[in-house]
Amino acid sequence: MFEAQRGSLVRYVGTFDAFHSLLASMSKTCTVRFANNKYLVLSTAAGRAVEVHAYADRIVIKQDGMTVADHWRSFGRGDTVYDPWHYVPVLARKPEALRKALPSGNGFCQPRWRRSESD
Repeated sequence: MFEAQRGSLVRYVGTFDAFHSLLASMSKTCTVRFANNKYLVLSTAAGRAVEVHAYADRIVIKQDGMTVADHWRSFGRGDTVYDPWHYVPVLARKPEALRKALPSGNGFCQPRWRRSESD
């Protein structure tokens, strides 16, 4: 059957970008919820709608055509996926924010990023 139809098929030259896409809103804590998990997004994208592209192995979050997050996909339930670089714009304005950030309390930050309470 395939051999009989091969001559009438159109050749596809590009790459096939297979993902599930949906619109989402960000929380005040700069996270986007997808499939019962939360993914941290750049703080500069806060307060506006984003587009979630769910691939088999990763989650890409875009806003106005620009990628604001790219994480490995979590298949757990209730997980929160962080990227320390997403905190940089906030830390530029509020350096003490890292000490109070949720991820720094649970081993998220590398030891050289942490400050002890006595500092």
